[in-house]
Amino acid sequence: MATNPNGLVLAADGGVPRSFTATAREVVSGGEFVFCSGANAVIGSSMSSYVYGDILVATNASGGRVNGVAEFNAGSNSAVTIISRGKVIVSAGGTIVAGDKVDVDGSNAVIATVNYAGAIGRALASAASGGFTLIDLYC
Repeated sequence: MATNPNGLVLAADGGVPRSFTATAREVVSGGEFVFCSGANAVIGSSMSSYVYGDILVATNASGGRVNGVAEFNAGSNSAVTIISRGKVIVSAGGTIVAGDKVDVDGSNAVIATVNYAGAIGRALASAASGGFTLIDLYC
């Protein structure tokens, strides 16, 4: 697994943190890319029908299925905060050039992409494969 050994490293949040709380469908490590994988209950038309546990997240997110990065470690069926916007230090799964649009490769590393519609962010720093880069995450 190519996650940052320091977990989530949030360099900045743009002044407006974007996060949501969900239930981990499985064990999740801080810094791991996740995707929403269903709901525990039917969500109705008003906020009174929604609680954080209604959203389930799973690991090994890739491509258009990325909804954010886990803020901290969480056990299966535990609450976890997901960061969906901010500047985050992540692993590079290939050569990254500052300015590249990036996507997730399924092993918790970002790769440069030409699929701009499915991009999850933009690299703010260059990195060699296996290194780390700073991205502007916008899931």
